[in-house]
Amino acid sequence: MLKKLLLTLCLFIAFGAFAQREVIYQVYPRSFYDTNKDGYGDLEGIRQKLDYLQWMGVNTILLTPVYEAGDVMNYYASNWANVDTTYGAFKGYRDLIQEAHRRKMKVYLDFDLRYVTEKHDWLTKKEDYNNCVLPDKNIDYVSLTGENAKAYAVNFKEAKVRGEIVKMLEYWINPTGSPIYYAGADGLRFSNVADEFEGQKNLLREFWVPVIKGIKDFKADVTVMAYPADDKAQPADFYNVGFDMVFDTNLNTALRSFDKGRIEKAAISLIRKDSMPETKRIAVFAEDNYAGRFSTIRIADSRQVKTVSALNLLLGGIPSVYYGQETGSVQIDELAGTESVNWSVKDSVSGNALWFNPLAVSKQMVMNKVPVDEQIRDKESDCNFFREIIRNKNLQPALALGDYVPVTNTNEKTISFLRMFENEKVLVVANLSEERQSVYIESQMNLKLNNTRMLIGNESWNFKRGGRVTTLPPYAIAVWRFN
Repeated sequence: MLKKLLLTLCLFIAFGAFAQREVIYQVYPRSFYDTNKDGYGDLEGIRQKLDYLQWMGVNTILLTPVYEAGDVMNYYASNWANVDTTYGAFKGYRDLIQEAHRRKMKVYLDFDLRYVTEKHDWLTKKEDYNNCVLPDKNIDYVSLTGENAKAYAVNFKEAKVRGEIVKMLEYWINPTGSPIYYAGADGLRFSNVADEFEGQKNLLREFWVPVIKGIKDFKADVTVMAYPADDKAQPADFYNVGFDMVFDTNLNTALRSFDKGRIEKAAISLIRKDSMPETKRIAVFAEDNYAGRFSTIRIADSRQVKTVSALNLLLGGIPSVYYGQETGSVQIDELAGTESVNWSVKDSVSGNALWFNPLAVSKQMVMNKVPVDEQIRDKESDCNFFREIIRNKNLQPALALGDYVPVTNTNEKTISFLRMFENEKVLVVANLSEERQSVYIESQMNLKLNNTRMLIGNESWNFKRGGRVTTLPPYAIAVWRFN
């Protein structure tokens, strides 16, 4: 009995340490890496790029939906229990999971349970699945082939729906059915979660509570995540019904504003540890499959992108990085963040996906201008900047585990804050403007600014001996550790 308790405690501590140092990398498989030259990225492509992701410092992969579906992003399911054949079917999924686990990486899957297509069993076999959909509640969408189609709302009030969904999720958690080794997903993210949908109310209690219970009864340590449909929803609403992690959009919106007050308000309200239960977590992001990319064909200042991305990684919470964000990928309006990654200009080894979104007017792919293989070799590249931020986050306990504490400065165009853990303090200062800014750190908390070591930035930005002033170039970010 004692051994079992000790083992449980060790697993809890290990999980807690992993969770706090977690860096999520969200991948849209269709545009990531193409291994069979059919023009579409695939799950084998993600497996082959695990070396790259680990080099970046990533330890968790979040896949946008990989089940059979009718639309470009695989949201509207045709069959939740099958892997999209474009992505490599079951073998591609199994091989990716096994290799990720061998490397001690986690894999999360994304699901949108709101709608199903006309090809779904709940519509093709109505006699077996009576009342599982709401036929008068439907939406139009454009299929991957460019055709107009309809998706139908799921009836979350139907008991059979809950049972079928739990059974389907069990498959993704343990697709081999092995009683020993669960060769499946480590976490499940549910997108567009709301308490009300298409006239159905009280869904958090009546639908999500039993579904999450079913998941946890099957495998207790699966991470269950919510991406709220309403950006005004409170994380506590989801924690209270059993979700382990919430993807919150408030920091995302604040970061994109480059407004000091909004960023500080979002950071204080969402990231401070005393604002959430001890066992719960919050994920923060600058880009994702819903918000799209920060950098577009109209806003393409790489310095801004670096600042937003760095703050997203350093403010706290569990940071989530959208594929291509680390390489400076630029979004074209019609493609809405589904651009392919530009891996190499060498055709024989490129793996660049060539498909295009049927909604795109220009039929043009806009990717990172400098190929990934060149960026890896260039120490000043976007890619290496990202890697350095993540490396420091993983090495400094204060950045991985510490509380967020705002630090007062006199310049409204700069933000400064501490991350504090036990006796360690790390100071972060960022210039939010397109002009050079002087930053005066007011005397507080006994900060000895002349006794610091620069982790990120240029040595010329250091505080002068005995002084509290530093000057940062446009959109620069600097990080110091107190000795």
